[in-house]
Order: sequence, then structure tokens, then C-alpha cells
Amino acid sequence: MSVLAQRVATAVVVLAAFLLAVFLLPPRAFALIVMVILVLAAHEWAKLIGLAPGAAAVYAMLLALVACALLFAPQ
Repeated sequence: MSVLAQRVATAVVVLAAFLLAVFLLPPRAFALIVMVILVLAAHEWAKLIGLAPGAAAVYAMLLALVACALLFAPQ
């Protein structure tokens, strides 16, 4: 399998999963999935800019706490 075919296959699978999540999951469940992706991305970004591994983890945990507070706050 060529690299291009592998990338296209991956894109099709990810797009299908995304569309299923958008249309079939309740809003809170979708928000929770987005929050997990955001926290993982924040951790990677923190490592990319040169934060120590412990500091990167603390940054990601603080972001997760803020996101949870916003997600589960009373309406």
C-alpha cells in the first residue's frame, strides 16, 4: 500500500468517525471527546515549546480541570 493510499484510507476512517460522533452522540458526550483531544493536544504543544515533562503534564491537567468545570457547570 502506498503512502498516499494509506493517508487517504486514514482520512476516510477519521472522517467517518467524526461524522458519526457529530450526528449520533449527545452534545455532552461529543464535548467530552473534544475535551480529551484538546488536553492531549495541549500536552503535545507544551512539550513542543520546551516545557519540562512535569510542567507539560501540569499544564494539561489545569486545562482539563478548566474544561471539566465549563462542561459540567450548571446551566
